[in-house]
Amino acid sequence: MILKRDSKFELWRIIAMCFIILSHYSLFGNSPVTNIHTVFYEPFGEIGADIFVMISGYFLCSQVPSIKKTTFRITKIWTRTIFYSWIILILFFIFRHSQLTIMNTITSIFPVLFNEYWFITSFIVLMTIVPILNNLIDNHSRKYLLLIIIGMLFISGVQPLFSAFSPFGAILNVGIMITSYLFAGYVKKYKLKVSNYFLICAFVICLTFQYILRHFINTNVVTYGILPFLCAASIFSIVVRSRSFYNPIINWIASSVFASYLITSHPLVNSILWSKVINTSKINYQILSGPVIILCLLIITVMIDQIYLFLERKYFKYGINHITNKINNILN
Repeated sequence: MILKRDSKFELWRIIAMCFIILSHYSLFGNSPVTNIHTVFYEPFGEIGADIFVMISGYFLCSQVPSIKKTTFRITKIWTRTIFYSWIILILFFIFRHSQLTIMNTITSIFPVLFNEYWFITSFIVLMTIVPILNNLIDNHSRKYLLLIIIGMLFISGVQPLFSAFSPFGAILNVGIMITSYLFAGYVKKYKLKVSNYFLICAFVICLTFQYILRHFINTNVVTYGILPFLCAASIFSIVVRSRSFYNPIINWIASSVFASYLITSHPLVNSILWSKVINTSKINYQILSGPVIILCLLIITVMIDQIYLFLERKYFKYGINHITNKINNILN
């Protein structure tokens, strides 16, 4: 019997991806003036990324890990990433050859190894250590797990804001993903004993504080790290408590939103999408227009991904299973 995915989580998986793409709308548009209209959605990028990881962590943390499951999950993500990266590279080679360089060509051929998408590379690293993280969640006390989360949040969400030399790298790092995963495991195992009112207030305060810092410091560094994590943690905790439901359309869309990121965030696509195709400097009411534009992009990319999913079911699944079995046999 195939269990139906809880649509409340799938809906927020969609919203989280919309948050990420919305932040790119603010970050990469070519509006000449830096004001509330052009930077309004900047903080939502890492909020969306953290929520996306928390949702994955909430379900993976209770699973019994195995080499085969881990390899299969990573191979599927890797295959999908390569598919879109190669297709985009081929299209640019045919139609926009002048924009290709040796470096972005190599990066597009090896997207995961060359960190073409920071989120994908970090997410795959996260998937490889899921058995370790699950063991940490299962076999340690509430106090110890909370201490680990606080420590991880400091070295991955606070220190990078002040120094480029930190244990997990710069502001975009796998450490904040590990923190989000562990937090999701904590919420699932121990619950979060605070009211929804407190969580809503925490979200509003942390988001407002990001806007204030962004205004006075004039750098988007403040929209990464601890503040967006706290925003995401607040939203996620409320979602966990909300009523479950099932909607096949929501689940169908959620199955393809990963492709929305892969298509719109590819560096080659990114270089023309926001500045030429969607020219934010010529858009009135940018705050209101942003969600409409992202919704349109979501619909288009989800429809495109149906082609990939067909090919995966028809052809790619054999290669994915073969690679999974080979790696499983070598490691066992």
